[in-house]
Amino acid sequence: MLGKSIKTLIVAVLAFATISVLPVPANAATQPTAFYVATMGSGLGIYKATMNPGNTGVAQAVTSDTDTAHTYRSLASDATHLYFADNFDGTNWDLVRTDFAGQNRSVIAADIAAPEYIQVFGVSVYYTTWNGGLYWVPAGGGTPSEILGQTNTAGLGNAIPSNGFGPFSFSNGKLYIDIYTVGLVEADWSFNNPYNAHYIHPNGYDALSVTDLVTVDGTIYVGSWNGVGYYSTTNLATDVSTWTHVNTEVPTQHSGLVYRLSISGNYTLYSTSQGDLFTHAAGNTGNTVPTPANSQSFDVTIVEMPVAESLANTGSDLNLLWISLGLLAVGGALTLRRKN
Repeated sequence: MLGKSIKTLIVAVLAFATISVLPVPANAATQPTAFYVATMGSGLGIYKATMNPGNTGVAQAVTSDTDTAHTYRSLASDATHLYFADNFDGTNWDLVRTDFAGQNRSVIAADIAAPEYIQVFGVSVYYTTWNGGLYWVPAGGGTPSEILGQTNTAGLGNAIPSNGFGPFSFSNGKLYIDIYTVGLVEADWSFNNPYNAHYIHPNGYDALSVTDLVTVDGTIYVGSWNGVGYYSTTNLATDVSTWTHVNTEVPTQHSGLVYRLSISGNYTLYSTSQGDLFTHAAGNTGNTVPTPANSQSFDVTIVEMPVAESLANTGSDLNLLWISLGLLAVGGALTLRRKN
């Protein structure tokens, strides 16, 4: 009799243990996280802060900002990596990528001029250098190829190589790139091969002193040094007066000068000329979550970070399949007891 009871107890314990160890399905919840290049010490480093409403924006270091691991002012991301330039080896600049913790660093383009702007599209990384041009390299690493610059002017003549290459974006089969003292250039775009390039001079464009170009779902957002806020349009070739002016309503001391922009989901993130970071919900012209972070901010990017959930947080989302399997195990234990 005692043997049967022990056997029944063991089976029941194993059944309940099965319930407890079965994996709880994730809800794939994400938390928008701001990554940014900033001055916190003697050089530049990469930091992050969550973007919950009401968050005070506590900075968490991702890379060092000491002189021996100097980070340049440009930053980009995809779903798995950060992309930026550093001279970690103390010599020339390298275009590198790391995971979101700043670990697993790999060089994807060695010994390059410091990139002014970096963007990731698909499996390629694009970047501009000030007096060099626009380049691309596979996200996994390789030899950079020139798209527009010293050897390829895409029909623009010889004026371009002597000018500074600034922000750029791709939209509706077009490449747009801002070139210092020249203006905005539009070119037809076939994978890494611009052609039919020409200048665009919308009325008042030069007066904006453009700082960034970001395309999201066909809408192009234009950061402005002189425009107090930023702008949006679906066609950069139209007159500036027809663009939507998004007034960021930042405090007076920040002058409203938007330096770098990042837009993802329901959030817009931007740095100002005074070094602070600000964010607000997309389409909301009021500033909702000020994030004073550092003495100087440069490039910014938003990453949708996965949120780890506990059993207590899953509630009714617990997969019924696992519950059913657990109950079947308990039922099997009770049946065994009756037979014994």
